[in-house]
Amino acid sequence: MTYVTETVCGYLRSLSACEEISVQGRRFVLVHAGLEHFSIAVQ
Repeated sequence: MTYVTETVCGYLRSLSACEEISVQGRRFVLVHAGLEHFSIAVQ
């Protein structure tokens, strides 16, 4: 793995799968729905 790939993967691993937030008194749960065409492969 390259340094950039390791850095990006490390950052992504540090994120939670969901996050609860409040905006103007309303509560929301944010979830990661995936990236349809995402590939870790470097072209």
